[in-house]
Amino acid sequence: KFNDGEFQVIKFLDQDGPFAIYKQHFLSQITSGKRSFVSLGANDPLCVKLGSKPEDKKAFTVANLSAPGGPQRQMLIASPRLYKSLHAAHFSPAGPLTKNYWAISRTGKMQSTVYHINPVKPRDLAEDWGITDEEAIEKAIAAMVPFERSAIKEPTWEELEAVAASLS
Repeated sequence: KFNDGEFQVIKFLDQDGPFAIYKQHFLSQITSGKRSFVSLGANDPLCVKLGSKPEDKKAFTVANLSAPGGPQRQMLIASPRLYKSLHAAHFSPAGPLTKNYWAISRTGKMQSTVYHINPVKPRDLAEDWGITDEEAIEKAIAAMVPFERSAIKEPTWEELEAVAASLS
């Protein structure tokens, strides 16, 4: 998650783009607030029974250098708006995404959300971002294994049927 206006410095680890592309439903549930469910296709129970339209998602493996305690392997789940900005950065002169570190922040809410994506060269980590010990960071990142598609939990058809029944 990106806090409003707060930059996070990350490094993309997936060499061939996002490790998972899928659709996700966001539903309001009375007892637990908003919940999300991975869609099982255009005819899944949430689409058919509730008329829910899932949103496109693209999942990336990143090393978050801004995480407390040093670099951490994390999933970056990109909405269409964030992915559009990432795509532009990937094909910019500073790209591809795996080449540099990137400082990413978000401003605004809902339809006015804007993502700011700036390339960060390794030599600028300490001076501009206060991230020191580049050698230790590189070793930590080299040891990180990108996520696989199986890391995205897909519900069963029966689970989606039960959710649809509870909300209809």
